[in-house]
This record gives sequence, C-alpha cells and structure tokens, in this order.
Amino acid sequence: LYSNLTKDPTCESNVAYIIRPISEDSLQFDDILICGPNQINLSSPIKADSVQWTAVKSGVTATTDSFNYFATENDSILFQAYINNCVLNTSFLIKLDTGLVAIENGELIEINLGSSINLRAKGANSYEWFTDPNTILSEGPEFSVNPTEDMTYFVNGYSTAACESTDSIKVIVKNQAFIPDLFTPNGDGVNDHLMIYGLQAVKDFQFIVYNRNGQEVFRSEDYEYMRNTGWNGSKDGSRLNPGIYFWKIKGNYKNSNRPLLIEDKTEGKVHLSR
Repeated sequence: LYSNLTKDPTCESNVAYIIRPISEDSLQFDDILICGPNQINLSSPIKADSVQWTAVKSGVTATTDSFNYFATENDSILFQAYINNCVLNTSFLIKLDTGLVAIENGELIEINLGSSINLRAKGANSYEWFTDPNTILSEGPEFSVNPTEDMTYFVNGYSTAACESTDSIKVIVKNQAFIPDLFTPNGDGVNDHLMIYGLQAVKDFQFIVYNRNGQEVFRSEDYEYMRNTGWNGSKDGSRLNPGIYFWKIKGNYKNSNRPLLIEDKTEGKVHLSR
C-alpha cells in the first residue's frame, strides 16, 4: 500500500505500508491422542492480544496463552485468538486412549503339575510377560507356561499412544497324587507295593493304614518312601490277610502350603489281594 503525500505542488513524497494478512492457517492444531484420563498442556501457536479456550463437553474455559487441561473424556477444543480487532477461530480434538490390557484366562487358574497352559492377553498393541520386572519372559498376546509351583504372571500392554497398563494372573499348580484301590503283594514283581504316585515335596507327612477293626497295620512319615517304595502288605514282617484296608493321609505341599489330598480326600480304602 502506497500513500502519496503532497504539501507543495513542487514537492512530492511517497510512504509505503506493508499489510500482512493474518491467516487462520497459522492456528492449525493437530488432533491429540493421550493416555487418559490425563493432563495435557495446551499452548497458543501465535502471539495474540488475547485468547479464549473452550472445551465443548466439559465446559472448561481459559484465557491464558497456555493452560493445563485435565481430560476425562474425548472432547473438542475451540480456540479463538484476538489480534488487532480480528478474531481467528479453530478447533481440534483431544482423544483419550483408555484401552487396558486384560488376561483372558481370568485372575486365577489351576493346572496339574506337569501340565502347561496358554495365557492370553488382549486390549493392547504390544505385550510383555514377566514374573520379575527385570526379566521379560515373552512378548506377544499369548504365552505358554508350565510352572512347577504356584506362580503369578504379569503382562504389560502398550497401546498406539504408548499408554501402558498391567494385568496379572496367579497359576495354582495342583499336585495330583494318586493311590491305587488295589495292590497284589504276591512277590511276582508287579504291583507288589502300595505306593503314592505323583507325590511331590510334602511337609508334616503322615500315611497310616488300618484293618477293618480300626487297628493300625502300617505307618510312614516319609513321603519319599511312599512314592518310591511303599507298603508291602505286611506288619512286623508278617504278611497280612487279603481284604479291604483303610488309609488316612495328611501333610502340606511345601511349594504352596496347601493340604495334601488324594482325589480331594484325606482317607480312602484299598483292596489287598494275593
């Protein structure tokens, strides 16, 4: 813009003015994705005489160049900048990433000793499984485990916005001990001893056998003896008569302190056959 200034017909001067239009393009905000609910700092991209921020859903407003906004839900932010009696308007979205990682197997699951199970997680883009935060055991939504004792597994899930969440599951290892209901101590080398199969480390162990009259005919407080050798069907070196005998067992597993059960029982019966 030029101006011609003339005070005297014989004298002439020119003055140039530069007009810079204010474009709303300078107010462009990208939509913002945050881990929510969370606080975010919003700042004006231009220098203005005054500004006005308005969160449409929450109704929060501010008139400072920057302010901290605590977003609890997806919201639209309106921004107005006042410059030389001009008003510039724009808007943008704040989107909350509220996805949480979750283990589909639940919070607790039981498996038999020697078995394995696939733990499955969902709700994230990437996953890290661990029992110790310093050691990552596996990455990915599925993780196969076969613990020998009760164990708690954790999974960290990371979303597209790098949001982190954690879930956990406790795997209970059941020791499935088994006592046959028949044994044949006849010296043929087959099934000659009454043993406890699948028996693992036990404390305070006790196994007692009684005859029909309730008289004790055998006792052991050594769980390794019962799983490796067992009762040969005799008392004080004398062979007992064939028939039905009754047993009682007690103890606790060392790795979990759970009570020792045989098919969920602490007593049962066995047939001695010769």
